[in-house]
Amino acid sequence: MQTRCGKQLDELREVVCLFFACKVDKGMDRLWDSGEWSLERMGQILKEDVHASRRHKYAE
Repeated sequence: MQTRCGKQLDELREVVCLFFACKVDKGMDRLWDSGEWSLERMGQILKEDVHASRRHKYAE
């Protein structure tokens, strides 16, 4: 059984999470609109990350 304080803490966590999620959405919208972020850029980052993880895996 959760106490009243515990429920309020859960509600507060949810509000804080939603607040920051909204900030991230707005920031990403600005990046997309400015052209600083695109599907091509996401692909480049993914490719870099995959290559880096492979190098790390074989270096061990």
